[in-house]
Amino acid sequence: MIKKLHNLFWLLTILLTGILTGFVLSHSLILGPWFTWFVSNPEKTPLLYETYSVFRQNHPPTLYNSIFMLQIFSFLVFLIFASIRKYRAPLALIAFLISLVVGIIHFGSGFGELEHAVLSGVAKDAASLARYAKWNVPIHRFHSAGCLASFILLCFYYKKEESTK
Repeated sequence: MIKKLHNLFWLLTILLTGILTGFVLSHSLILGPWFTWFVSNPEKTPLLYETYSVFRQNHPPTLYNSIFMLQIFSFLVFLIFASIRKYRAPLALIAFLISLVVGIIHFGSGFGELEHAVLSGVAKDAASLARYAKWNVPIHRFHSAGCLASFILLCFYYKKEESTK
């Protein structure tokens, strides 16, 4: 039963990590540069405030946030089962820590708050816009690399178990 639950949470974790990797990668390649373009061009910034902030009020990031939280929960349960089974627990821990660091850096650095303030139109001062434009794409590329690294580790987590003769 423990092995089946371990496998189930491994599959759930790898699926959620893959989804988050896609989210962050698409943001770093498409949305991030688009938002940076808006805030770097003062004549375009009012259009961002008029459209995106209204869009975000009607479509809050609930889905993304819930997938992120579910992924962390699933990862923790998977890590517990890996530890109970004593099956490659250090590798599971490394993959979990990489994934966790992504969130910690995003929110712990204050960038998450800055991102929300800029995109919602609350922070309109030149210093906030410049800081956001400077960090937006690089921090999301770092997040993409971290999520991808965690995903790859999860993909190679299982190895063929040697049969005992």
